[in-house]
Amino acid sequence: MDAFTVDKELDQLNKRWAKWGSEQTEFKRVDGHTIQVLTPFTDAFDDGILFEIVSDDHGTYSVTDKGYTIWNLETNGINVSRQESNRYQLLNSIVRAHQCSITDTKEIKRDDLKLADLPQAITDFIQVLINVSGIAFLNSGDPQSDPR
Repeated sequence: MDAFTVDKELDQLNKRWAKWGSEQTEFKRVDGHTIQVLTPFTDAFDDGILFEIVSDDHGTYSVTDKGYTIWNLETNGINVSRQESNRYQLLNSIVRAHQCSITDTKEIKRDDLKLADLPQAITDFIQVLINVSGIAFLNSGDPQSDPR
């Protein structure tokens, strides 16, 4: 292949990937301050990954899963809330790696985003939710020391 063919191939791949992503991801207005993001990705339980972008009156945004990811893990018997557990430590390291936090209501969230930050924040947040969900696949180890 010559350089022209390779560049053409890369260009086509780039265009197809961008088209696929835009066709597979839906943004739906929920109310005046909230947009729901439905992604083409699934979590450990084969549920579609979705979350919300919430704007405030000061021009900043938050991305949030509204507590669904941790609720889903715990509903399926995966305890990630016990502070001494390895799962809790892993959960927090995943969330902090992308400047997110966990609220008292178990909501995974990232605050104080500008509009220009949202494309990268959306990508990062999807990765956070996939990784947190993946905790379900980890062996809990000794059931006495790290109960589900």
